Amino acid sequence: MQFFLLKVEVYQADFNTEREERSRMAADKQQLSEEVHRLRARNQQLLEDMESLERRVNQEGRRPTPERSSPGPVSNFSTLPSPGRGISGSSSAANRGVNLPERTVRGSSEPRQFTCPKCYKSFMELGPLEVHVNQCLDSP
Repeated sequence: MQFFLLKVEVYQADFNTEREERSRMAADKQQLSEEVHRLRARNQQLLEDMESLERRVNQEGRRPTPERSSPGPVSNFSTLPSPGRGISGSSSAANRGVNLPERTVRGSSEPRQFTCPKCYKSFMELGPLEVHVNQCLDSP
């Protein structure tokens, strides 16, 4: 009889531990879900701010001048797949994209510049930027 009582105590302790762990995981999931929601809202706000700033810069750059016949600054956005990242957010899948603004000015002698979206380091070519972004996003 003593054996069965000890066995019941072990099972009860295991059950309680699992229940607490499930409760903690549910709370963590809720917290992460709220954080993702806040980050998405912040990202959307930053995108809107960037677009309005870009429109303002384009409007200022399009003032008529007799010497200038080329259009103002152009900004292209491209999504580059980052190896090792997935839709689920795990680091083992391969579908994570990064928006990278391409800053170019038509009719200008300025070279194109590409910027890392995380650390804002500038690159003159897209290839080295891709390598850097993949490493930069994987670092803490």
